[in-house]
Amino acid sequence: MPYNEITRVQVPALMHLAELGYDFIPTKNKPKLDTATNILTDSFTQAFERLNPNPNKNAKDALTEMKKRLNYDDLGKSFYEYLLKSENQIIDFDNPNNNLYEIMAELPYKSLRTDITLFINGLPLVNIEVKQPYAEKGIKEEKIRHIERYKNPENKVFYNLTQIWLFSDNLPYDENNPDQGVFYSASYSPIFQRFVEANRLDITPPPPQK
Repeated sequence: MPYNEITRVQVPALMHLAELGYDFIPTKNKPKLDTATNILTDSFTQAFERLNPNPNKNAKDALTEMKKRLNYDDLGKSFYEYLLKSENQIIDFDNPNNNLYEIMAELPYKSLRTDITLFINGLPLVNIEVKQPYAEKGIKEEKIRHIERYKNPENKVFYNLTQIWLFSDNLPYDENNPDQGVFYSASYSPIFQRFVEANRLDITPPPPQK
């Protein structure tokens, strides 16, 4: 088996997500995607109608409102507020099992192609970028690419919609190589955070008050 980012990082990540309850959708199945947003329209409609049984509430109208907000120059703030405060229930935050979870690999968007995309109720809210273990530049290279991408105006809708980015080379953290391991970031943030076990909090206490 070849040693590369697909076999050593992408496939294990997809398998782990499947175990967590995400349904894998092969791109060859050509699922119905909204071309402006990469929203899985059939999945969104299915989840919307289950969460909003009122016949006066319409999935198509909700999708139109979201697409309008995704074009705002507000770093995704209006879309985020719609997810939380809309009169329609877009995501069931109180009962996670009521939501629809799906994943796709190598999903393109204009000039981009993300390694793994996570959908919640048809919305591509999380992207995962994988890097080959022990690559010379690895996560650092991905961070630079991430920052340059969101400077491009044609990616505005894509970044307004994405809520979380994950970056992984499937390696343990190494204090001698701070760019090794698994990191996460908000969509428009140049700051990468790393996951830390609860019993190993590396938090520096504040200086004593004078």
